Amino acid sequence: MEQQRSQPVAAPSVIGVTADDDRFADARRAAMRLAEREGAELILYDWGAATRLGNPLPSVWSADGTDAAVPDRLDEQALEAAGRDAIARQVGEAKAAGLAASAWLPSEHGPEALVRYARDHRAVGLVVPQELHDLGTESAGEAAADAWPLRVVVA
Repeated sequence: MEQQRSQPVAAPSVIGVTADDDRFADARRAAMRLAEREGAELILYDWGAATRLGNPLPSVWSADGTDAAVPDRLDEQALEAAGRDAIARQVGEAKAAGLAASAWLPSEHGPEALVRYARDHRAVGLVVPQELHDLGTESAGEAAADAWPLRVVVA
């Protein structure tokens, strides 16, 4: 079950679906463009994180100092510590392009978890690859759009 990590979010965000093998590169780049246009923080949502065995985030048992609350988004160092070097490089690429950027490694899989994360972060945009849109993200995105002004972009 996804852990609650509600924290006040000061700036708007754009959530872009990504993967460590960069098979969703078009969606990631579209999310970067949208975040730039909106003046929003880019949060890369690692679609494959929840499909791996175990929780992708550090736990109190992982290492010294990880018993503190896990933040609701991760920077490059935290991603590397979680073994997600490819996602860390993608965040670095977005930062090099001048964006405020971070990533999230969900522990729950599926479109509902993605929409819940976008809602919790008051996202102004959600960018999904066509492949996932066809697998049910469309209906979840439509439900989300009814709840708040969220632009769902398929790239």
